[in-house]
Amino acid sequence: MPTPNSTTPPVRTTTQRPWGRSIAALALGAGLLAPVAVQAVPEQAAAAPAAAASAPVAPAEKKRKADDGFRIATLNLHNNLSAGQLRGDVRKMIKQRQPSIIGFQERRDTRRQMRAALPDHWALRMPVKRDGTDDNPIAFDKRVWKAKSSWPRLLTGRTWARNSGQTAVDQYGVVTVLEHRRTGQVVRAISFHMPNLIHNRNTGGPNYGEPQRLGAFYRMAASVRELARRTPEEQQFVALCDCNVTESKDTTGKLVKGKLTRPLGLENQYSAAGYKSGWRIDYVMSEKDAAYRIDGWHVMHRLHTDHPGVVTQFRPAPELKARSYPRR
Repeated sequence: MPTPNSTTPPVRTTTQRPWGRSIAALALGAGLLAPVAVQAVPEQAAAAPAAAASAPVAPAEKKRKADDGFRIATLNLHNNLSAGQLRGDVRKMIKQRQPSIIGFQERRDTRRQMRAALPDHWALRMPVKRDGTDDNPIAFDKRVWKAKSSWPRLLTGRTWARNSGQTAVDQYGVVTVLEHRRTGQVVRAISFHMPNLIHNRNTGGPNYGEPQRLGAFYRMAASVRELARRTPEEQQFVALCDCNVTESKDTTGKLVKGKLTRPLGLENQYSAAGYKSGWRIDYVMSEKDAAYRIDGWHVMHRLHTDHPGVVTQFRPAPELKARSYPRR
């Protein structure tokens, strides 16, 4: 037996340290870790805004901020052009000015040549069921726009007399509704061709010496006005026209300005961005109070056709105003 003065430590002293560590660990897990976690949350929350502020902008957000709009063009292709000349003019406009919608005029009975003139990623809206419906087709870039609907619209059933003295075929416009794939903007565009010799450039008003042609113009303008007024609120109305009226000499309010642009609250490339050299009878017209407005335009010379090409730039409008004409 050990003596009372023995230095051998009691057994209990050898088991105090392991139990002490276990109890401390349990106590730490049960109560001491919670304050540490609670103290870390405010620091992380305070650091989150700074990290978000310094984070780079996502690519989608950059695209929204750098929205450059789109380009719409009109091009009268003379009906005597060969297939090679037609292709050359169309490809030149698309390559150099990069429009995504083009309204054409004087293209009757040339659907095959028109299709061959366009790149593969372009679509053509050129109805051929009735005589005259294919005269003013519309083409668009399928990578930029998604087609919603398209139809020919009869603008007047009795037009100006030709050299033969016979009444010409009915005059149609082609209407196409397109949705922009990136922005969602919906455009209702019509391409049409007004009669020639309707403008007296000396007086600035109508040429009353051509009553048949002038009467056809008034009927066509009334039909275009009706189409614009019946355009749904969420769609932007755009007119692409060889109007055969010189814009700078249309001064009496009885032709394009008085029958189309002012009654409908439209602007064109001349009124929005000034004049350029060349003829001023080809128009791209659009609503002044639309989400996208005309911000500039280019004129294309040295084409095989007898008209210059007109390419307009549409950009987001800084402010949206109330509509200048009622929608029914």
